[in-house]
Amino acid sequence: MNSVFNAHLSNVEVRKVIPADYSLFQVADLCCTLKLLQAKIDAGGLSASERSFFSTRQASAERALRKGYFKTLDRKSFGR
Repeated sequence: MNSVFNAHLSNVEVRKVIPADYSLFQVADLCCTLKLLQAKIDAGGLSASERSFFSTRQASAERALRKGYFKTLDRKSFGR
């Protein structure tokens, strides 16, 4: 995987994660994933599989993400 990243991207830093850092790594991954989903919604919409995964009986995927995840993430953000 490192060779693929280095071959296709010029500014890549790959680090090994030690078990003590797993939870922090997972939080960072979740935050990045949610920001990516937010950008996709703003740019035109989610894919069919994302809509299917995040939608509920009461709300569309976009509304469920905004209400349940983005709102919470914004409250937890630093520097605001």
